Amino acid sequence: MVGRASARGLRILHGRADESDLGDRCLCERLQGIRLPLSFPGKPGAYTALYQCTDAALLAKAVEWMATDPKCANQAFNITNSDLIRWQNLWPRFANFFGMELAPPRHINLARSMADKGPIWEKIVEENGLQKFRFEEIAAWGYPNNVFASDYDIVSDTSKARRFGFHDLVDTEEMFLRMFADFRRERIIP
Repeated sequence: MVGRASARGLRILHGRADESDLGDRCLCERLQGIRLPLSFPGKPGAYTALYQCTDAALLAKAVEWMATDPKCANQAFNITNSDLIRWQNLWPRFANFFGMELAPPRHINLARSMADKGPIWEKIVEENGLQKFRFEEIAAWGYPNNVFASDYDIVSDTSKARRFGFHDLVDTEEMFLRMFADFRRERIIP
């Protein structure tokens, strides 16, 4: 699931797809002066596998629908954005958004590689006049390690929700780009 939640309103929800941490990784790599290209940090198979994400607002709307529509009583539903993605198609868009070169996938442990980047983030915040959130508040680096480790298709059947009357959907690419743009507008990222 992708969305915002915490006492300070930033930490990304943990669920099916906590990929939003990649924005913070992109910024640290881009702005620390070494100008690394953006490489997908997961297994090569995960880069090409089919995947689905769930927007937090879409899930909230679905939960409200399930709770208020009598025909949903005692039923279970899969809720996703309803489209299928491959990271290989989204990663070039992410690199473009962050003004980075695109590199081939490079499987790394994000929790380990980002563990010492707090001071870099503090410098980025200071140099760009951003809101002062601690590095630990804006990203949960361990979770993407799991998401990007699945080198097989992960697809949930959402047709039952459609048959019962829930037809909302979200374009996953637009969701990520909108979220990154919102973070930029709110001075969370430069």
